[in-house]
Amino acid sequence: MSPEDNRCSRPHIFPNIIAHVGVGEDTTAIGNGESFMGGETITFRCEDVRYQTLDGPIHRQCIDGEWTERAPRCDTSQLKVGVDNTILKTVSPDGTYIVYPNLSSIYINCQLRAGARIVNFATITTNSTTQPSQRAYIVAGKLKRLRLRNPTSGNDGTYTCEAGSQRHSIRIKFQV
Repeated sequence: MSPEDNRCSRPHIFPNIIAHVGVGEDTTAIGNGESFMGGETITFRCEDVRYQTLDGPIHRQCIDGEWTERAPRCDTSQLKVGVDNTILKTVSPDGTYIVYPNLSSIYINCQLRAGARIVNFATITTNSTTQPSQRAYIVAGKLKRLRLRNPTSGNDGTYTCEAGSQRHSIRIKFQV
């Protein structure tokens, strides 16, 4: 079998998907690449992780001329999860929202995309051990907020907004 037989053609990429060749921080944009070497991995994320959820695998690998896994899609959530009081926000290739706080407090926000009032029983929870979910509160009826004072890497984690049967999560990493 020649090395050319191990190559994979460009995988199908659905709208609202960003694709990178590689895994972790060592990735490059897929660009116009038409074929990929055996063993290469492509990492996928949604264009806007604040309100889009990846449905499918985050990685696909070229093995013996075929892509593993199915092509992922992005589903739109009615809930939007964002971060306020930051200097810069970027998204890593794996979909982690990276924020650089500019004030002593930042806010994780949860709101309905249509601008409707958010219900009192909406919650923001986190897998971080430093910020309990009961600190979330409602602002002007349209926004649920979780205040983080002087966030550090100890606050890194997945923040989940739930309102009724709707749910959306975002992975956040804080940079000093």
